[in-house]
Amino acid sequence: MSRQNPSKHIMPPVGPVTVETETGEDFALYFPWELNNTDYLRRVLAHVTFALKPIYETAVTCDGIARMKTGGQSGQEVEPNDLDSYYALRHIETNLEYYATKLRLTSDLMKDTVQWLKEARNKLAHESLQG
Repeated sequence: MSRQNPSKHIMPPVGPVTVETETGEDFALYFPWELNNTDYLRRVLAHVTFALKPIYETAVTCDGIARMKTGGQSGQEVEPNDLDSYYALRHIETNLEYYATKLRLTSDLMKDTVQWLKEARNKLAHESLQG
């Protein structure tokens, strides 16, 4: 008896699928369901932020580095639990040597990486990604 790959016979739907919500309303769900570059970038930024939160917390609570402020110097201080990718990357930019040392990277690599991530994050935030 030969074994066939069952996924070979499963074809994804073409066109929209009608989905019913809890309230009984329908909406059209379009394919593809596959992740695209925007989805992957969001995930990268989420993981970067998650990884930087403990370093930011140490920097601002133990190592005497000023917290980021929303809206410039007159804004509210960004607490470690409220840190997002925008403020994390800006904090690195203003404290490049500190983060490069903590992450054991050269200053140039740290700067280039932060610039790339910040540019990609800004394009995502302003919905100007191409593809």
